[in-house]
Amino acid sequence: MAEVLQGWDTTPDARGVSWHYAVDSDSITQSVRDGDRANSVGRNASQETGIHVELAGRAKQTAEQWADDYSRAQLALTARLVAHLCREHDIPAARIGATQLRAGERGIYGHADVTRAWPGTTTHYDPGVDFPWDAFIAAVRNV
Repeated sequence: MAEVLQGWDTTPDARGVSWHYAVDSDSITQSVRDGDRANSVGRNASQETGIHVELAGRAKQTAEQWADDYSRAQLALTARLVAHLCREHDIPAARIGATQLRAGERGIYGHADVTRAWPGTTTHYDPGVDFPWDAFIAAVRNV
């Protein structure tokens, strides 16, 4: 799936959309270098400074679906990637929300936080309300 996402971002349907990394249950692809700008969440400050990691899944996944074998493997792989990015770029391994994001704080956030921080610049709501943030942040910290 990560490879499919990487291939899709070069098609006409992508309309200039891009991200730094895509992750599925067994692979990570990189489409944009860390220091370069990816076009994944509209025109806002996150767009300019964030490192964007796309999960090959659906934003409407339930808590039960996030706990299936595929998602657990994907989250473990993503946690290792995010832990590496946090160390490499001196990003706190902490969840931040819209208020902190808008204030320029650094940390880990979802596209839904960007939508709340800068209404009207994007309509993304992923990774969804049932994303296991606490477990994910704990996994990032424990890598």
